[in-house]
Amino acid sequence: MNIIDKIKDLDEHWKIPIKAIFIVVFFGVLPSVFTCDWSWFSRSGSIIVVYGVYIVWLDYKGKIDSDLTLLKSAVNKKFGEKAEELHDIMDTMRSNNRLLYDRVEFILLASGTVIWGYGDLVGKMYC
Repeated sequence: MNIIDKIKDLDEHWKIPIKAIFIVVFFGVLPSVFTCDWSWFSRSGSIIVVYGVYIVWLDYKGKIDSDLTLLKSAVNKKFGEKAEELHDIMDTMRSNNRLLYDRVEFILLASGTVIWGYGDLVGKMYC
């Protein structure tokens, strides 16, 4: 995969919450509805926390930073001093991606912890 293809993948952060929602629905909500036992929903929170730890371990931010650094050096070699505006754009992308992934990781871990801790109480309202 070349540098340009890696840069195109920078905006793939939306896949993380979609996968988390799938995990909650498939491993938590569906079994809970069918068995009327909402401890399954609570258990899905633990899976979300494990998934969040896995996302942190993958270090998407670090990969994005290294890809942007490679791109920055390639642009420098090709355009020299004319590339200053592109460097500013890449630095902005780097800081925006760090902030975005920090938020996604926090929301994922926090929501998984809340579901894990209080998910079984949902069943007390419906079953």
